[in-house]
Amino acid sequence: MSRLPPATLASVVSVLLGCAIATAPPSAAQTMDAIVRNALLVEFPSDYPPTKYVYDSAGTFTSPGGHMGKWALVNDELCIEAAEGQSCSPLAPGMDLGDKWAMTAINGERITVSIVHR
Repeated sequence: MSRLPPATLASVVSVLLGCAIATAPPSAAQTMDAIVRNALLVEFPSDYPPTKYVYDSAGTFTSPGGHMGKWALVNDELCIEAAEGQSCSPLAPGMDLGDKWAMTAINGERITVSIVHR
């Protein structure tokens, strides 16, 4: 059995690792990273205007109107705690800037969220 030269072996390993990374399934953690890099626009079905929330890597969020609280990603759910209470809602996997999906707000109302520029 012949052995591969070190340079060839390194190339094979590099290609295999690249394939493993490229085929990894999307995750809620990727979505949360995109939210922290950008902002989350929340659209309510009620009379509230759309509100942009800025999340930071320290686990807090704020809005221009002064709404603030804490967040954590727990078992692929975005859990938030604010003056209104606390709740967890599944976070869509693999979302990025410009993507839009539905979630549940603290009050149980279905909301539409999207990742937007800060």
